[in-house]
Amino acid sequence: MLRALGGLGLLGARPACRPPALLLLPARGRKTRHDPPAKSKVGLLKTPPAVDPAECYVLMERYRQYRQTVSALRMEFVAEVRKKVHEARAGVLAERKAREDAAEHRELMAWNQAENQRLHELRKRRKTSSPQRTWRHGWRRRWTPRRATTGPSPGRGWWSGRSTGAPRVQ
Repeated sequence: MLRALGGLGLLGARPACRPPALLLLPARGRKTRHDPPAKSKVGLLKTPPAVDPAECYVLMERYRQYRQTVSALRMEFVAEVRKKVHEARAGVLAERKAREDAAEHRELMAWNQAENQRLHELRKRRKTSSPQRTWRHGWRRRWTPRRATTGPSPGRGWWSGRSTGAPRVQ
């Protein structure tokens, strides 16, 4: 099927003078589980190599000592980390951090008060220094420019459909 598709030119163009290339290469390496054994290996029974009991005992003892040492080191490190966490939560470091946070909070609150005072003074100056602006009471309370006329004008107001803001300069 793949060779037929390759001959139709669907798998890529190749010169006509070359022989057709193998599209599926065999995999190299071990046999799969389903491949039959070779004829020379049919009756072969694999036996594991012999183990020296003394060498096995020495190796097992060394592995046991290694695991014991590593376990002790792990426990030591865990205890150290837990002690640091406890000190950070309830010890001297926590008290110092709480004091620093409180001091920073006080500084920020003082800065906020100063900024609020500065803006209040600025608004006061702006309010007293601007004679053109007056506070209008009514349906909407807002600062509006004072008009020259006192009566309703036909071009401005909610009845005219135009904005009641500042008069337009033409």
